Amino acid sequence: MKFQVFIFSFIIAFLISFNSVFAKCAIDDFKFGSSSKTIERKLPKGSYQIYNRINNYHKIFNSYFKAICPDLESSLLSYTNLNFVFIRDKLVTIELIREVKNDLKLFEWARKHYGITETRRIDKNQQIIQIDDGEKLIQLFLGILPQAVFQNVLLISKKHDDLFEALSKKEDLIDWNNYEYPKHEPPKS
Repeated sequence: MKFQVFIFSFIIAFLISFNSVFAKCAIDDFKFGSSSKTIERKLPKGSYQIYNRINNYHKIFNSYFKAICPDLESSLLSYTNLNFVFIRDKLVTIELIREVKNDLKLFEWARKHYGITETRRIDKNQQIIQIDDGEKLIQLFLGILPQAVFQNVLLISKKHDDLFEALSKKEDLIDWNNYEYPKHEPPKS
């Protein structure tokens, strides 16, 4: 009887650890070039705020990592923000930010999730790791602050350089003294 209880306990512990190790994260289900309406349909209702930085030209959906990866470790999800960045209503960047805790949870999750072998260098206060993953660049940033470790993971589309350039031109036209946007579109290149 004791042996059966031991085997049963072992199986339950294995299933729990197996489930948490292979918990699905939907971050890879979001495709670059998707419209804001498509992304909006994939996010849980009420889980995001929309910021129009330049009159629907440059838009950011601000949410929490938990909205798309609810099965990951709760201490990672609780303090990690998520941004979807759109230019001309096309998804061009996905950004994860963790800045209030003194740990390496987001950095380590991203390393494992994307198969990055480079580890934290303890001799540096700031570290950037960037890899080319075909259609996107994956950039991990780690900065040691006095009260916390700032962690940032950026997924950047490589197929939308024209949109990044157009946004740059649009921002150059802004009167930053008055924070006024131009009334006309910058010329398309």
